[in-house]
Order: sequence, then C-alpha cells, then structure tokens
Amino acid sequence: MLFDDMVRAIRESPFFHGMPPNEQATLARLGAVDVHAPGTVLFRPGEVPAALYLILDGVVEISREESSELGMRPVAYLTSGTTVLESKVITGSVLNSLAQFPEGGVTLTWPRPVLLRQLYASRDLALHYLQSLARRLENEQLHAVYCSPLDRTVETATIIAAPHNLTPVREEGLREIDYGHWEGLRRSEIEAKYAQEYEAWQEDPFTIGPHEGESGVNVLNRALPVMRRIVEENRHKSILIVAHKGVNRILISSLLGFDVRGYRDRLDQSPAGLSILDFMGDVHARLRLLNDVSHYEGIPARILSERLSAWWGMRQDP
Repeated sequence: MLFDDMVRAIRESPFFHGMPPNEQATLARLGAVDVHAPGTVLFRPGEVPAALYLILDGVVEISREESSELGMRPVAYLTSGTTVLESKVITGSVLNSLAQFPEGGVTLTWPRPVLLRQLYASRDLALHYLQSLARRLENEQLHAVYCSPLDRTVETATIIAAPHNLTPVREEGLREIDYGHWEGLRRSEIEAKYAQEYEAWQEDPFTIGPHEGESGVNVLNRALPVMRRIVEENRHKSILIVAHKGVNRILISSLLGFDVRGYRDRLDQSPAGLSILDFMGDVHARLRLLNDVSHYEGIPARILSERLSAWWGMRQDP
C-alpha cells in the first residue's frame, strides 16, 4: 500500500476527522498495514486492547455474550474507514466484546504504546482530542472554569471555555505533581537510575514521593481545600475543572471515600477524558461519569445526551 493511500485512509476516517495534515502523515509512518486471514480475532472478551485498527478492507464483526444460554451473538459490523473499539484502546479498558474478520480483511494498525506515545508527545494530536471534548461541551451550560496554572492546562481550559465566553481561573493548588529529581526523565531512566526509590513509590505513591518532590498526601493537602472552596462558591452551578492525571485521580479517590493509596492502580485518566461529580455540600460527592471518552468516537450529540445522566441534559506522568 502506498504511503499516500495510508494518509488518505486516515484523513477519510471519522475518528481522525479534523486532524492536522502533518499529524496524519506522522500516523501513517507509524502504522503498519496488516492482512488478516478469515477468522482472525482482533480482540477477545477480558483482554486489554493491544492495538488500534483502522479497517482498510473487509468487515469486522463485533459480538457480545447476551446470556450464558445464548452465548456470543453479533451486535455490530464495522466496515472500511472505521476504527475498531477506539475508546477502549485509548483508555486501556478491559473488553467485553469479540472482534474478528469472518472473511478476512486488511487494517492499518498502531500498537497501543506507539499511539499513546504519539498522543502525549504531539501537541497537534492532543489538540485533536481536546477539540472533540470542546465540541461535546459547547452546548452545555458552564458557569465557571478553573484550571492548573501550567501553560498546557490553561490552554486546554481556554479552548473549552471559549464557546461559553468564560475566562479560566488559575488555581495554584491544582498544579501538577512535583516529581522532584525525576523531572524531565523518562520512566525507563527513572527505573534505571533510582530503582529502589521508584520501587518504593510504586508500592505506595500516596505516602512516598521522589526526593525533593511530592507524595500523594502533599498533593491532596493542597488540592482538596481548593476543590472544596470552588464547590462552595458555585453551589447549584455547573463548573469545569482542568487539572492533571495524578491530581484528578487523587481528588476523585478522596472525594468518593476510596483508599487513596490505590489511586494510580484503581482509576484511570485518559487525555481529554471527562468525569462528572455531583455535589451535595462541599464534601459529599456522587460519581456520575468517570474518564469518559465517547467524544473520541464522533457519537451524535443527541445519542450522547441520552446515554448520559440527565444531570447534564503533554506529557505522561511517570
């Protein structure tokens, strides 16, 4: 398959609609064209997806188990130009579906680590997903927007706030976790250079932090009072908070009464993922939605509003 044909396939896919041409070309270079024999299984129930597939030729059958008596039954058929279970690939969620080529086919394939590295490294690609979230929220009523003071979160908050004629309020307490002497290093470099410290942090990131950096306790002590104040100042209003992967998970764990020591293992935060909390008072929170990325899939607004509660009517962390 010619390189130009790969770029054209990406450009014409709804999932990549609106992506800058240079990013389309980059993704084409990173992808591989795979030919699948009849009966090839792409995903199985219980697995975490290992790759993103863009169908170039053939039909992918999606099946689910409706009951133990009926077994697996087809529920959807995906054709050329469609990506397969894209939101599950982005979030790394466990699958409950079987995806296969009954009669064989061809895909443009990206291993999940390659896709995520590109997403976190590329401003244009991250902006593509962010704009899909902004479009999703543009018809919702937002009364205020708050954000971390870091440039990338301010930019994110500004893009989402613009259709609502709001200016994001910067909150120092929502800033990213300080990783001390790990800052600027890749995960592999941290594991090699600070092996014992990293292993201890992996075991308990809530109480243990890198040298000269912050533990989860430190982050909670500065972020939770800010969150409570924002909620108290905006009773009966809809507000948006833009922070960081670790900060968001620590706050949600604490507000819902989870054991915050497991915030990295038990909760996920995807790029431009949306979580919704409903507050009764400044500390009593109810989770309405967690890390949702339905907007990645281009689902029509009407369908999306029916799926959600009526209440609504870059760099990877080490």
